[in-house]
Amino acid sequence: MRNQQLDPTHIVTGMAVENNYYVDVVVHQDNYVSGDCGVTWHPDGGSDGYIGLATCRWVRDGDCQRHDVWYDSSWTSRRISDGPRDALACQEIGHTLGLTHRADDCMRRKIDPGGIQVTYYDDHSVRLINTNY
Repeated sequence: MRNQQLDPTHIVTGMAVENNYYVDVVVHQDNYVSGDCGVTWHPDGGSDGYIGLATCRWVRDGDCQRHDVWYDSSWTSRRISDGPRDALACQEIGHTLGLTHRADDCMRRKIDPGGIQVTYYDDHSVRLINTNY
């Protein structure tokens, strides 16, 4: 995800295995139940609820300084191919960069595990990212 989608933008990316002051996005993955993080999670075998969530942990001067991204393992572990997981990662990381849901790239609202997986930011999203960063 990082090499394919964010490196073509102006964002400098890296990965750390320890959570410290300099980390901008912390990723969590677990089997969440409804009520965790204050949302209704995707029920096993159901179609409503969250499978991923991006939240702001720390705001300074009106800007989010640290985000949390939450992935529901009960959904991601059942995906046979990487496509649905990559589409979900693309979307949730996109939210941490200020992107909202739209229909033209991985920021689409619904991720259909059986459908075409959109795992990229289109030119419009890349321009927005580069404008903000």
